[in-house]
Order: sequence, then C-alpha cells, then structure tokens
Amino acid sequence: MSMSRVHLTIEPFILTTRARLRSRANRYTARDDAAARRGAHVTLIFAHGLGFHKEHWEPVIQELFTTDIRSGCPVLKEAWSIDSPDHGQSVFLNEEELRHQSISSCGTYGTVISTLIHSGLVDRDDKIVFIGHSAGASAGVISTSYYERRRDIPYSSMIFVEPMMYSRELLSRNVDVQNWVIKASKACLSRKDSWPSISAAKTFLSSKSPWKLWDPRVLDIYVTLGGLRQLPSGAGSGVTLTLAKTAQSAAYANVEPHHDASEQLNNIASYIPIQAIFGTRVDYCPRAIQDNIRALLEKSSNNQIEFIEDAGHTVVQEQPTRLAQALYGFIQRDFSVIQSRL
Repeated sequence: MSMSRVHLTIEPFILTTRARLRSRANRYTARDDAAARRGAHVTLIFAHGLGFHKEHWEPVIQELFTTDIRSGCPVLKEAWSIDSPDHGQSVFLNEEELRHQSISSCGTYGTVISTLIHSGLVDRDDKIVFIGHSAGASAGVISTSYYERRRDIPYSSMIFVEPMMYSRELLSRNVDVQNWVIKASKACLSRKDSWPSISAAKTFLSSKSPWKLWDPRVLDIYVTLGGLRQLPSGAGSGVTLTLAKTAQSAAYANVEPHHDASEQLNNIASYIPIQAIFGTRVDYCPRAIQDNIRALLEKSSNNQIEFIEDAGHTVVQEQPTRLAQALYGFIQRDFSVIQSRL
C-alpha cells in the first residue's frame, strides 16, 4: 500500500532588504517522523519564475518531504520559498514603492534571497541547496555574485529548472532569441487580465495554455494564494493579475539581469555542483538558450542535465511529482558526496 503524502508545517516570515523592499517567505517542515530527521541537515531554498509566486513550489516541496521519509534515512531539515517583492502576497507589502517604480527584476529578487541567507533564520552550517525556476534561477545565480570569495558562497549545490539566462553575445547573434524577447514582452500586454470572480478566472485559465496543462493543485494555488487580487478601488468588482501585465512586460524587456546571471554562471559552474532540468517540450524559451546553458554546464563532470517527460517551460506547475523525483536524486547525490568528504 502506498504511503500518503506527508503533512507540512508552514511558518510565514517577512524579509526586509537594505532597499526597504519586503518579501514574504514560508518555511516548510514535515510534521511526520520528526524523530527520524533530527540528524537531517539539508535546507532547500526555492525561487519562483516571473508571474508566479512562492506557493507554486508547495506540491513539489510536499513530494520531496514524502520521498525523503520513504527513503528511511531522511536528509531534509527544512525548505524555504520566497516571493519576489512584486509577486504574490508580497505585492501588498510594497504598494507604495510600486506606485513609483517597476521593481520586478532578477537582481532585486537576488537581494531578497541573500537577505534570507543573512537573516539568521537559516543555519549556515546546513547544506543549503538553491532551487530556482526560470527567472528565479537567474536570481539565485545573481545572489552568488555578492560574495568576493567563492568559498563564501553559501550553497552546497544549485538546481535550475528551465533557466532562461542568456549572454549578451547570444542575444546579439541569435535572431530567435531576439524575437522571443520582443514577443514575450508584447504578449503580456495583450493578455486578458481581469475577471468578474476567482471562479471565472479559473474557468478561463483552465481552458488556455499553459494553465490547462498544470497540475490541478497548482492551478488552485495560483488563483487562491497569490496569482490574483481584487481590482483596485474605482475599477469595479472582480479580480485581476497580482503582477500587473505592464510590469511583467517590462521585466521581459529588461535583459540585463539575465546577462549578469549568464556571466556569473560562467564563474561558478566549475565550482558549485549544478543540476539543470528542462521539459522535453520546447514551448517557450528558444532552444538556443537551453543549448547555451547545457554547453556551459557540461564542461564540468560535477554538473548534471535532466529532462522531464510531458512537460514544457512550466514544468514546476505541470509535473510536480516527476520534478520532485529528479530534484531528490540530485540532492541525495550531493549530500552523499559531501558526507564522504567529512
């Protein structure tokens, strides 16, 4: 008989960066078998992609803890998932700042990740594994650039799910990448972004790609826990996207953070073990971006490339169970290598 999924304990926190931007973060631990995980020393830090929010990772996190307990030798101590300051429920903490500027960028998100690392909430003696999806992967890489010495970087390993970082050189020579940046930015402005109710929004989204491909758990999370908000006063009744489509469009057009991440990845790819996970369905980022990242990571035998069947760019949302299995295999390998060196 199969084991049911573990129940998660969720503790909310608010992080404040030096720029006085605030972000909500959740700490997840497993309620089950607490005695067995007293010796667990792996902490996971998750970052979401553009237009998503921290709770999108919850089905993956639950699957990871369930797999960990089933292993009979748990290594996972806790997991953290963090909002970018203008995503999810964190939007309401920064409304004054959002009136004056668009703050959505991988660089800003990177400072939030670094804020968590230095907050005292995370035990720096743990084995810290960073896991980022899409633009969240870029944010994680940028967060490593804040350390002058490579040995001070806090991550024992990093995992990128459908990363979208790309170099200046690739953008300048590849027409597909150039066209994709323009198309992605423009597409945000033309998308439907208001509905009379959450129920109406869910019905609409569940009939359109990519949302109709999502695991039902994630779609429910998107419409109830941070993807939508009430329309502003004076705009009538109903709901709209939490991340304004103008802000999302501007984020796609802002290519510099992805260039910075690509440059920094060159600096760390031979030093920190990295796993890159892609969906087998190339339905969003041009293949040239994937090929460029693979070519860089394959220079080191410490790195690993893996593909998830029946998934595209939104693999976190489409295949949380399969993704968790791939993540756990790499986490176990990394933890075993570290333990063998002690």
